[in-house]
Amino acid sequence: MAFLDGLLKRTFIAFRDAQFRRFWIGRLSSTGAFQVRKVVRGWLVYALTGSALSLGWVSMGWSAATLLFSLVGGVICDRLGKRDVLVGGQVLCAVVLLAMALLISTGAIKVWHFGVSSLLLGVLFSFTMPARLGLVGGMVPSHVLMNAMALSTLGLGIMGFLSSTLGGFLLENISAAAGYYAVALMYGGAALAWGGLPADKPPERQSGSGVSSIRCDLIAGARYIASEPTLLTLVGLELCQVIIFWPLGTLLPVFASDVFQVGALGLGVLNAIYAVGGLVGALFVAVMGDSRHKGAVLLVSGALCGICLILFARANAFYVALSYLLVVSMAASVYMAIRSTLLQSITVDDMRGRMASYLRLTWGFLPLGSIPVGALTDALGARWVATMQGVALISIYSVIALARPQLRRLGPSPDHRRSGTEM
Repeated sequence: MAFLDGLLKRTFIAFRDAQFRRFWIGRLSSTGAFQVRKVVRGWLVYALTGSALSLGWVSMGWSAATLLFSLVGGVICDRLGKRDVLVGGQVLCAVVLLAMALLISTGAIKVWHFGVSSLLLGVLFSFTMPARLGLVGGMVPSHVLMNAMALSTLGLGIMGFLSSTLGGFLLENISAAAGYYAVALMYGGAALAWGGLPADKPPERQSGSGVSSIRCDLIAGARYIASEPTLLTLVGLELCQVIIFWPLGTLLPVFASDVFQVGALGLGVLNAIYAVGGLVGALFVAVMGDSRHKGAVLLVSGALCGICLILFARANAFYVALSYLLVVSMAASVYMAIRSTLLQSITVDDMRGRMASYLRLTWGFLPLGSIPVGALTDALGARWVATMQGVALISIYSVIALARPQLRRLGPSPDHRRSGTEM
């Protein structure tokens, strides 16, 4: 009993911080909104067009906004209060999704509307994502950081399961518009939760507030990342994940509709299983604590994603495929939690926003993966495309494990509560 009690305390140690608990509740609501929207939008776009390529191009607005605004978003977050940026962004997200719900309700929805909403949400996320990462990075001590990141990922898994199932249920039993109304409500809930956090004080700066000053901050951030080989490698791996792995979300509606023929509810189950895997993976990282083998686990989890993605693609039965997708998600969750921990622990305080913005910038290259994946799926089928994705992931992480031994040996989080050098 004492062992179990100690294990529970270690697993949920970050929850001792009241601010982190409030932050986590807001993350639940925001994640739920994202997951419901993903399920409903994917099904609705595919139902309107019957094309996997359309599933890829509707995200181009998001990617364009990410490329244009991510770096500026990081600078703004380092200059302004992260909490205020985060809350304002959630409110505006709710407004955009409410407008989409009204278009769907009135029957006026067109495919291009999804592209426009994707653009607007991409702009907003370019500011809120660096704010969110920067906020949690400075909220807990360095030795609790990995646990906090794992519990954040755990929240993603919990709400991913519940909200993915909810998205499929709303599609099957009510309407797509109901899904979008639910998403708008969830973003409003996130704004309410995060609005209760204390306002963070931005660091004092000698530089001005003009365009030239912002450009100097961007250059300083780029030089800082370039001077840290581990940061540079992690950002490069994130780009590979974005281009190769994350277009898997584009394929799930095709697997549900054409490969396994399980309908909208089956798509909800696929997303829910993916969320459950994320939950299990996050719990694994939370139990790990401040591990001495973070780098090795990062590389192994990345390669495992590829192995199980191949098995998922070749499965002949829906329930067998679900088991492989579960492991894919577990490995992806472990990878994401450890990647976030390494980035936050290595990066100095006043570079956190810019570090997060460069990480966010990689997501602007999503069309380099999602559009070819959509076109290849229309030509070759979802099974072959997912298989190729898996082979590519295995190859990349095997090469990095050999070429970057310093990443493989990364262990406990150093304490970087200091300022970087502005260049």
